[in-house]
Amino acid sequence: MMSLMSGLQGSIDSMDARLEKVEGNGETEGETESETEHQEEDKGSEDTEEEQREKVVKDLQTDKQIQAAVKQRLRELQLASDDDEDLSDDGAGGGAAAFISKRGKKSGRARTANERIKKEVDWPHFHIYRGSDMEPAKYGDLTVQEFVNGFLASRKYCDETLATRERMLEHLQEMMQDAADYPWANVRNYHGIVLHQFEMGRLTWADRGRIQQLRRMYAQTTRGSHLDGASGTATIGQTTGPLFCLSYQRGGCRYNSDHDTSRGNVRHICAFCFKQTGNAYGHGEMDCKRKQKAEQPSKNETEGQQI
Repeated sequence: MMSLMSGLQGSIDSMDARLEKVEGNGETEGETESETEHQEEDKGSEDTEEEQREKVVKDLQTDKQIQAAVKQRLRELQLASDDDEDLSDDGAGGGAAAFISKRGKKSGRARTANERIKKEVDWPHFHIYRGSDMEPAKYGDLTVQEFVNGFLASRKYCDETLATRERMLEHLQEMMQDAADYPWANVRNYHGIVLHQFEMGRLTWADRGRIQQLRRMYAQTTRGSHLDGASGTATIGQTTGPLFCLSYQRGGCRYNSDHDTSRGNVRHICAFCFKQTGNAYGHGEMDCKRKQKAEQPSKNETEGQQI
């Protein structure tokens, strides 16, 4: 009897243990299902917030007032022109979105050649200072004398080969020849164009042929000259005078008056007198008494030679 009771008690205990185990599993499964539901709710909330952010960004990108404000600010910063198509109000990629994707870049339409510099170049006016305040000169204001002084200083301190330095002297000599026949402003502008081509890496002193092409285009031209036809004088600060007939200066021109050449219209006036006085006289340098007197040795020089 006692054995039977013990067996029954053992079976009851075993059943209770099984029930506790089943109940425990049920609670765990319930907790798992509850956690899964919470995770799905959180994920749904995150998806909703992402959608809201995308909607806000889209609204900002299509907002006309914001686009206008961005375009105005870019113009103030000189990062876009008024007709910049990249910031147009219509079309894909326009408006503020285009600015965000292209921040820091500037269209070639809004830039000039002066903003494209690859190499540092020494300019003549870097060596010229004016007045008691030693104010730095500007290139466009250089006189012939100031230019020559600055050019020679630039050549003196450059790190070029001997051949290049000789080519620089030839270039200066050619410029002075052109300055006698063409407006100085044009000749000076020609040299500035050459230096800028150097800065952009397009030319070197070795490119003599291309430099001569620029010389013919920009130095050997009468564009910008303002000569008074009645007096033959040039406007001070703008030009150095007219084009002189070189053959007439030597007394060998086949024309009897001013005429056209490949260089433009040339005048039968004395180049020496015009450069010395600013007045136009009808004789050539060959017959110029002023030039002959200037070239005669002084009295002191003559006495020194005789001693």
